[in-house]
Amino acid sequence: MSNCSISSIPLDITEPKHLRKLNLSGNQLTEIPLPVCRLLTLEELDLKNNKITTVSPHLKRLCNLKKLDISRNPLEEFPFTILEMKTLENLNLASANVTTIPQQINQFTDISEIDLSNNQLEEFPLSLLELETLKAVKLSNANITTVPPKITKLKNLRELNISWNRLGEFPTSICKLLTLETLDLSKSNITTVHPGIKQLENLKELNLSLNQLKVFPMSVCRLVALETLDLSRANFTSVPPQIAQLKNLKELNLCGNQLKEFPMSICKLVTLETLDLLNNSITTVPTQIAQLKNLKKLILGGNQLKEFPMSVCKLVELETLNLWSNSITTLPPQITQLKNLKELILCGNHLKEFPMSLCKLVKRETLNLRSNSFSTVPPQITQLKNLKKLHLSANQFTEFPISVCQLVTLETFDLSQSNITAVPPLITQLKNLKELDLSDNQLKEFPLPLCELVNMEILKLEYNRISQVPPGIKQLQMLTYCYLGHNKLDQLPPDVRLLSKLKKFGLEKKTN
Repeated sequence: MSNCSISSIPLDITEPKHLRKLNLSGNQLTEIPLPVCRLLTLEELDLKNNKITTVSPHLKRLCNLKKLDISRNPLEEFPFTILEMKTLENLNLASANVTTIPQQINQFTDISEIDLSNNQLEEFPLSLLELETLKAVKLSNANITTVPPKITKLKNLRELNISWNRLGEFPTSICKLLTLETLDLSKSNITTVHPGIKQLENLKELNLSLNQLKVFPMSVCRLVALETLDLSRANFTSVPPQIAQLKNLKELNLCGNQLKEFPMSICKLVTLETLDLLNNSITTVPTQIAQLKNLKKLILGGNQLKEFPMSVCKLVELETLNLWSNSITTLPPQITQLKNLKELILCGNHLKEFPMSLCKLVKRETLNLRSNSFSTVPPQITQLKNLKKLHLSANQFTEFPISVCQLVTLETFDLSQSNITAVPPLITQLKNLKELDLSDNQLKEFPLPLCELVNMEILKLEYNRISQVPPGIKQLQMLTYCYLGHNKLDQLPPDVRLLSKLKKFGLEKKTN
């Protein structure tokens, strides 16, 4: 019953006598409906993203409730009623307008997870430190400036998220939370990492992104159990050889730093499955990258590569390869070795021709070649039998590439910012198309064949020269978003009113 715009609940909701889970999120509820409080077998109740301001005292009747989510509601104060719900194990009050946490919260004897993120608490709630059963504490963006030394009382804590706060320095008391497995200190205004972090021998996930570290924290290299490490946008220029000690690392994010060279030591992290080096200043990729036999996702976009890195072709397990916004002009034939590639992003490069070799990567589901310089698509593209998303915008097209019409699995096609004047009737073969972007072209008429694409959900035709919309548009009963602004339309086409699922219809006037 989520996202249904309901504002009340019928009395017969109590009919399912053994209901254990109820999701009422994303509605228009201003209070917790009384019938819900009669569902005595409920174990999970999701009320997030409503308009609830107070919590009914009757909620405490739910004597079996273990999980309660009231996040993203404009509560007027902390809901004291829930303190009487002794069975609660998971409580989510994120973005709920909470400013203080009462001492009585220590009445929860079985609570294992609590989320108070995106509130204005101003200080770490000391009352939480009495909840020794806690395994996860989330206090992201809660206006916290310090972490109390007594946090060490949480002997069972596995996850701690205090990101996006104003800490200013690394909280040393965290180093004594020896059971921690996940730690998020991103965007916390810290400049150094305390050497004591090496004591967290069970840590598997560490996020230190968006801090001004300037130097790669050497102590992190001692956390040999790490599987995920995020040091993106941390403002450092090199990676030490000691990173090779992280023998269990599966995901490494170093995007948005100031690396001028590909760190050779990374090539020894043979367990890596995801490597993100987006937006650095790397010019070449070493041949040793071929050692990363388990790599499935490689992101090298936003660097200064002038050639496609040949060594990447040996990463045969790759499923995603992102090389956007470099200066690549051609692709080697060896790219066909990437038999498992599903997503290839080469937008914003200098390709003057559609690379024929891409047509042999038959498992690919997403191909993004936006903002290059080619004008045709070869017939061989029809070999891509699994392609679902194709982005060809901002190239040099003057005609609609007819071969695309045979890609019957396509769900998204973007040919915006081109110079096409017509759409071929064969486009009706794209029966699975859900999103089509032909904006910023030279279309003088609404393409009639589009009216037969009955699964279309998003249609973008703004910035053309269209003056009329045909009655056939009413056939697009799945359409939820239609953009026809900046054309030559003077009024809302009458048949648009028959589109029952339409949420937005853009009809801004052309300015010239």
